[in-house]
Amino acid sequence: MICKNHLFRPPDRRRPALTDRPAGEERREPSPPAPAVGSGRDRARTRHLCAPSSAACALLRFALPSPASPALPAFAAPAPLARHLAGPLDDDTAPVLVLSHGITDSAACWAEAVDHWSAAGYRIVALDARGHGDSPRWDAEDLADQATAGARLAADLETTLEDLRAHGLRPSPHAPDAGALTAPLAVVGHSMGGVTGLDVAARRPDLVDAAIAEDPAFTTPAWNRLLRLGAFRQVREMESIAADPRARFEKETRENPTWSHREVRASVEAGAGVDLGFIAVGCVGPPTPWEEVIDNLAVPTLIVTGTDRVVLRGEYLTNITRRANPRISTAVVVGAPHCVRRTRPERFHAVTDPWLRLHIPAPSPSPPPSPKPAEMARETGGSCT
Repeated sequence: MICKNHLFRPPDRRRPALTDRPAGEERREPSPPAPAVGSGRDRARTRHLCAPSSAACALLRFALPSPASPALPAFAAPAPLARHLAGPLDDDTAPVLVLSHGITDSAACWAEAVDHWSAAGYRIVALDARGHGDSPRWDAEDLADQATAGARLAADLETTLEDLRAHGLRPSPHAPDAGALTAPLAVVGHSMGGVTGLDVAARRPDLVDAAIAEDPAFTTPAWNRLLRLGAFRQVREMESIAADPRARFEKETRENPTWSHREVRASVEAGAGVDLGFIAVGCVGPPTPWEEVIDNLAVPTLIVTGTDRVVLRGEYLTNITRRANPRISTAVVVGAPHCVRRTRPERFHAVTDPWLRLHIPAPSPSPPPSPKPAEMARETGGSCT
């Protein structure tokens, strides 16, 4: 059974649809950019950007750093991420791909990849990151700074993987237990989702059998400072998308003719509804230093990037390969930008599919039964001898 659940349903009020404005309706001007979240008055001013959290989304509690592990904050149980299931869900032996999108995107932005990998026999769990798509909005306490927000991203993915391993593929943690997941599982992520997937895979190899990262957003302290200072520009960009999503859709399809229109639509709708409180922080991934992530990866890992306006350009990719972790393979798709998968889908899958078949192969689909000779004769209008 191929089940796509509600992965590509029409947008709700948080994600404006790409429809023309009613006649006579004035265009709303974008509101002023959100300030960076800090303390005192700034934090109070930013709190309105986050939709109210549910009672289950408890306040952040800091733990004393352990000498044996990175000093990541310990979180109370938050409201869980939205997850969307697809593929042969009734086949308990089929391997699982957990998809983690980039910043301002959503699970629906994997539409073409979901179709491709589902047809290849993989079960799919596409996640909406916190503050994106159908997932809960951010709590202001989790937006204290980039490190705290990044640690929440990692904790969200880790918690989801723990639930999948313990209770199987179910649409939410509140659904009936589906039984422990014993099939192989790979995390596949793009940009923010790529670096978050690698971070969790490096720390929790008991949850992940393999990992693929599409141009993961590894950063340095200097880069994080630039992201923080420039976050207001991305807030303004998201506000402009929300004000006129159709204009953004037309711009993206014009400038990126190879992109799937349904993925462009999903990306525009996700950007229009993203939690601006998170965008204002300038966070694109967990705080663990990239060197530590690369050195600690103990599961088969594939890093795919391009050559045009990518994160892992030049020395960045070279520095990863120089660390000589034998579990890591790299691939460069010449001419592809940051969104390798959308721009060069054939080349992307030409790299990732053989790698997946090697490390977490899907069961071979059963061929359709061969028609009997008489049936063949009737269908072709010929005769069988």
